Amino acid sequence: MMRRKGYTLLEVILAIAIGLLLIAALYVALEVQMRYMQTGRNAVAEGQLARGLLARMGADIRQHLGKLPTTQSAAGATAAATDTTTGTATGGTTSTSTSGTEASTSGGLGTTQFNYGVQGDETQLMLYVSAVPRFGQADLDNQTGASDLRRIVYTLMPGTGLVRIESRMFSVDDSDMPDAFPDVLAPEALALQFRYYDGASGTWLTSWDGATSGPPLAIEITLGLQPPVDLITPRVETLEPTLYRAVVTIPTAVVDTSSTTDSTTGTSTP
Repeated sequence: MMRRKGYTLLEVILAIAIGLLLIAALYVALEVQMRYMQTGRNAVAEGQLARGLLARMGADIRQHLGKLPTTQSAAGATAAATDTTTGTATGGTTSTSTSGTEASTSGGLGTTQFNYGVQGDETQLMLYVSAVPRFGQADLDNQTGASDLRRIVYTLMPGTGLVRIESRMFSVDDSDMPDAFPDVLAPEALALQFRYYDGASGTWLTSWDGATSGPPLAIEITLGLQPPVDLITPRVETLEPTLYRAVVTIPTAVVDTSSTTDSTTGTSTP
């Protein structure tokens, strides 16, 4: 009796095992490829978000208004210029005395202007900017008009993310500003830090008061973003946020050049 040719049980089991190994390897390779692809997409999306946020903050910083000189200082400078011009032209003492009296009178009437500039610390940045309003026909018919002054605040609210608060009505108390509603820019933001570069001393500071020294020469913004959530790469709460850094220069910053001028004058004077 002839026996029929076929595969033994061991051969069938080995064939099935080899097939399963090949399918598992193909699945792992496909999963790794999908994971890398999604990670790249997340990195691109996060980078675009960070660039957009930093660009918007930089645009608001660059359009801020520098500190206005007080009326007293302006009057004193005008009176001093008049004093010098009159004394040189006439060569007498009567005109000089008159100009000096005018300077004293004008100086006594000086008033402090409202600070348009930069104020903030490590976690909050406050800007006073000027934005020309866009008028429509309804706005032109309204005689009240609209102010071009804006107060913009950037800060990080816990559980909310990076917010931008813009107000058109100024008041000493923030509760008296009805239009100061926070605009959530990035719920993914987990860290925000500001530093201010003092052009006079050449150092980075953690706080700035534009009422006394005007705007800083530059502002450093450090923004930390949490990677986006997806089905392939779930969020891990223990991971550190990705930090993005940008330095925004301010052309209207006032730099104290008196020491440089004095040293140059002392060197060139025989």
